[in-house]
Amino acid sequence: MRAKTFAELYCAAHALSAEEFAPVVLNRTLYPHARLFGWLVTLFHRRHFEADYDFVHDAGRLMRFRDFDLAVDEFLYHPGNRGFWRRVARVRVSSQRLRRLVRETLHTRAAEELSADDAETQVPFGSRQKPAERDGRATSGA
Repeated sequence: MRAKTFAELYCAAHALSAEEFAPVVLNRTLYPHARLFGWLVTLFHRRHFEADYDFVHDAGRLMRFRDFDLAVDEFLYHPGNRGFWRRVARVRVSSQRLRRLVRETLHTRAAEELSADDAETQVPFGSRQKPAERDGRATSGA
């Protein structure tokens, strides 16, 4: 079984289509003031959020949280991640907000998988078999 990506898990948890993923996650991870003034910046610079969308798409392909730092590095060095509005005014995605969202989503999946594995291997209390019975060997009651 193939591990699911952050985008697949997030969409399943929030009943979103694949097309809705990037805009919803982008809006959720923007700095609060960026939600208010972002539309104004895009009037003058239509591709302002291009680096942010690329960052969200990169994060969406992650299957392990430990790979998130690679996506952050790509975001930091993205050619579109320059200028006053992005660096100083911070009209952009918060990498910490996205980090928290990816961690919560991927760790929730990991916890669910562990609990499912535990449920398959758990034996009800009081019904444990002796090691010899479990292996199919009968013990003599002598």
